[in-house]
Amino acid sequence: VQMYHNRMIENKKRMEVSKKWLASDERPTAIIAYHTEYTALPIMFASMSLGISIPKELSICSFDNQHKNYMDMNITSMILPDKEIGYAAVDMLIQKINEPKKNLLPRIIPMTLFEGETCKKLTKNN
Repeated sequence: VQMYHNRMIENKKRMEVSKKWLASDERPTAIIAYHTEYTALPIMFASMSLGISIPKELSICSFDNQHKNYMDMNITSMILPDKEIGYAAVDMLIQKINEPKKNLLPRIIPMTLFEGETCKKLTKNN
């Protein structure tokens, strides 16, 4: 219960910071958030409380391990393949343990775009 309570306090603080940012003269038109619950959601609540329309006035895309639906909106997300990232990390760790001086090459692990409803469709006119 305490962990949930602390998370709610943190999200409230994130929402307050987001409201100040979104109410400023230099308000963004798009935001890329790292995590849906901890970053994108407080920004969505803040924008709605300020009357900022998602996605007409503010686009939001999140990086997460699955697509999420909040406030009847599917959040546009880059889906991180957690399992593949974990396997690659363990494989690289084992290689490093076996050959500590060997330089390991970076690995490319593709992500998937989930096209939700939180990003404005761009046209030549906007």
